[in-house]
Amino acid sequence: MNEQKMISSIEDFQLVYDEELKSLKRPTVLICGYTGTGKTTLIQKICGEDMVPEDEIAHDAPGTKVFKEYTTPLIRFWDSRGLEPGDEEEEFLSRTRDFVRNVQRSESVDDHIHIVWYCIQGPGARVTKSDERLINEIFGKENTLVLITKNDITKPIQRDSITSYLISKGVPEDMIIPVSEDDPDSLNMVVQITHKLLPEAYKDAFISAQILSIVEKKELASTIIDSASTLALTSGWVPLPNTNAPIISVIQAKMISNLAMLYGFDKKELMTILAPTLGRLVGKQLASSLAKLIPGLGNMISGGHASIITRALGRQVQSYLEKAAIDSLEGKPKDSFKFEWSEFENIFQVLIKSYKEGINIFK
Repeated sequence: MNEQKMISSIEDFQLVYDEELKSLKRPTVLICGYTGTGKTTLIQKICGEDMVPEDEIAHDAPGTKVFKEYTTPLIRFWDSRGLEPGDEEEEFLSRTRDFVRNVQRSESVDDHIHIVWYCIQGPGARVTKSDERLINEIFGKENTLVLITKNDITKPIQRDSITSYLISKGVPEDMIIPVSEDDPDSLNMVVQITHKLLPEAYKDAFISAQILSIVEKKELASTIIDSASTLALTSGWVPLPNTNAPIISVIQAKMISNLAMLYGFDKKELMTILAPTLGRLVGKQLASSLAKLIPGLGNMISGGHASIITRALGRQVQSYLEKAAIDSLEGKPKDSFKFEWSEFENIFQVLIKSYKEGINIFK
């Protein structure tokens, strides 16, 4: 959207959302391993049923043919067909090597494989020659997380045997993660280390795509609000009756759209849950409310005031979205969004007090 255009209707939120979504760089994850290691289930647990519907999980049967793509605007997974009974190991290795080479030949690095999750079933208590060659010869240890799956039914001696053997073959210990599909802590570890290893340009989209780590989302939400608040700070003095929409409303709409994406709200949810209320508030209405929040202000607001408005709005929206994400994880329906003026005023007054006391609230 041209930044000179005012956010004058809820439909403008849709345009802003689309533009912000296009600006994110989507990471690609290859998940590989023998059949029955729970690869597809792990994708679903970490990125949700919108990514992998329940009917695509193959329970106790080979389900993925060759390399299956699961994709959203935020992330792409290549889910490999595992080595199945009757397969020739060399054929399997050759097929995987050819696939990886073809993907990595793409002219756009955005289409390359950025990280590999290699799954070894814990109860099997062994690392095969095929596992070794895939990790060392095809994927590379520096970009491969080795996930010991089904950890909940793996005996300690089995887990230790796999871990020791992998370390002896040069796999760093911190790249080996025992996981269970029903253990959020272990899956959160996968999220955290994947985030750490991904190239910088792809980190934000990954954090938005995963549904488990609310902590990681909260950290990124703070960055989004800080950035919007800092941009609003540069707006200079703005007449209250008109409220410079390009400076305030577009900044706030982008902030809201990015927060919505981060917490798993798609465009439809943005338009039906958030935009009807927030579309009437961004820019003019919030700024005009300063007359009662700051008696004697007059008919002008500073960039500092615009920044505080934006930060207060961001904090309230982020608080709602975080609760909605937690409710969704727990299988609860998302509450409708209600803008609480009293909450906004309380946040605003705390921020304005800090601002007057010379505390830097814009970082």
